[in-house]
Amino acid sequence: MKKLFVILATLAAVMSCTKEAFVETNPVKADAELVPMSFTVSCETKAVLNEDLSVSFVPGDRISVFANGTNYEFTTEAGGASAIFSGLAPEADTYYALYPYMEDATIEDGVIKNATIGSGSAGTGTGSFNSQRAVAVAVTTDKSLNFKHVTALLKLTVPAEVEDLKEVIFFNRENGSGNLAGALTGTFDITPSASGEPVVNVTEPAFQTGLVGPYGSEDAIPAGDYYIPVLPAKLTAKKGIDIKMTFMDNFVGRAFNGHGIKLERAKVYNLGIVKKTDSFIYDSFESGAAISGDDYTGNTNALVVIENPVKTDANNSAYVLKNDMSTSTSGTSGYIQVKTAGTNGYTMFPNAVRPNYNRVRILMYLGTNEYYPRARRGSNPAARPAFLNGVAIDDNKETWEAAVKKNDWNVLEWNATQIDAGWTHFQNLQTLEFRPFVKWDGSNVSGFDEVTNNRLIYVDDISFVLK
Repeated sequence: MKKLFVILATLAAVMSCTKEAFVETNPVKADAELVPMSFTVSCETKAVLNEDLSVSFVPGDRISVFANGTNYEFTTEAGGASAIFSGLAPEADTYYALYPYMEDATIEDGVIKNATIGSGSAGTGTGSFNSQRAVAVAVTTDKSLNFKHVTALLKLTVPAEVEDLKEVIFFNRENGSGNLAGALTGTFDITPSASGEPVVNVTEPAFQTGLVGPYGSEDAIPAGDYYIPVLPAKLTAKKGIDIKMTFMDNFVGRAFNGHGIKLERAKVYNLGIVKKTDSFIYDSFESGAAISGDDYTGNTNALVVIENPVKTDANNSAYVLKNDMSTSTSGTSGYIQVKTAGTNGYTMFPNAVRPNYNRVRILMYLGTNEYYPRARRGSNPAARPAFLNGVAIDDNKETWEAAVKKNDWNVLEWNATQIDAGWTHFQNLQTLEFRPFVKWDGSNVSGFDEVTNNRLIYVDDISFVLK
């Protein structure tokens, strides 16, 4: 059973709105270069997000209007689902517009340049989001602007019982500088279209965005639903979104979501409800993506991610890791080597939080096999788990036999001191090795039979547990 801090759900809704008739409130002065003018503006997303996901402008909202290659500031006094924005600009054949107003934005050949989405506070309170990051664009040949979203929204719910959430960071784990299509925020150019989709071209990518307490203070994030604007981004099947949560006691929780999807503009992706547990899952295999040799090694061709063939109340995950040594009958203990210092290891389990954890937990399906898995690092002696399904394991084999679950998932836990006698936590962990095909005395298994040694086990939810 997964204990993720947040669980990725299906997209919630697409926000939309209709185009309103043009209303001009000030006459044009033919003898002036800059003339008072107004635009009737409707949009797909703006400064207030209502419970039904409809949207409105608020008084004081500002937009950039581009006329004849120059950026002009327009504002609204009344707000509303359809609002009148007024300002000074020259008459032009075509007007382009950007929400929110960005002083440094420019336009060239119909392309709005130097638009940005920052990574500051997302706002506080139920239904709130930082409208200054919910970028939208429009183009018109009259003075009626129908804005279209540039951003998608990530929704996260903080329940009333979680009173100590300090910060949430969302980031695309495939965060290389060449991955422009994976940027969540940053600087970008936009080509608006009256009839088609706006086109985004990222020029300076940033791969994370955040949510902090009120006005960036040290106060906890209040309960409520939060909507975090992000750029349309491609998330790979291997990596996806990493959601890091820091609580007031500096406990860091983590969940991995969004594998293999594309964040599309004008859509809301519900990331679920924040929970605080005693651990975070280092890897759940829930994406179904193949494991990387940079992060795991094992006996040749023995490790593969598959659909869970043994769903039970103890673990109904969609995907698990299969360790299959049935192609050989020679003596082996098998191995699953987790490279916490590999390509993604320090991202998944950063040095700054490692001292918080002093146990490692893993789910393992042994079937009816008579195996007694062990764990170690490097050349250190391999140790049996300290706990099996919550029962302390000593040197008495009968204790194990009474606690083990046949044909069901077992929870195995090791203390840091078992991985290295000098450790009280996992600060210096680089490689963690599980040896599943082991006899009680620690020797290798050999042969093959369907009851006690079919040389096949399943693994899930490798977790590190809070001290």
